[in-house]
This record gives sequence, structure tokens and C-alpha cells, in this order.
Amino acid sequence: MNEIEQTDQTDREEILELLEETIKTTHKHIEPGEADSLEEQHLQIKWIRTFGYLTGQYRRLLKDEDIDQLHEDADLVNRVLDLRDP
Repeated sequence: MNEIEQTDQTDREEILELLEETIKTTHKHIEPGEADSLEEQHLQIKWIRTFGYLTGQYRRLLKDEDIDQLHEDADLVNRVLDLRDP
């Protein structure tokens, strides 16, 4: 793994941690049945939308991480195959 890939992985891990903390905080603001007024209901909807967006971004980053790992594995297999073929 080169320096750029390590930096990307480190950045991704930091972003995942930040998203995880923010998702937990956002989830705490979603309290079903607690919104009595129309304004509170609108605010709940905003929190729910934010929660959905953040969890989608988190999932996308995890998927990107899996794809990167597959590329690394494929590169390793190709190198092994190249070594076996004279």
C-alpha cells in the first residue's frame, strides 16, 4: 500500500468515526411520540431525514472500503500469478 492509499484509508477512518458519533447524536434527537406541536413534528422529520442521509453516507464509505480491499486482493493475486508465469 502506497502513501496516498494509506492517507485515503486514514481519512476514511476519521470520517467514519465522525459520522458514527454524529449518527448517534442525531438518533438521540429522534423521539417518537414526543413531538406535540406541528413545529416539533417538522423538526422531528428534519432529524429523521438527517439521520437517513448520514447513515447512507456511512454505508457508502464502508462499501468504498470493501471495494478498495477487493482491488488490493486482486493486485496481490495478479502479482502471485505473474511470479508463477516465467
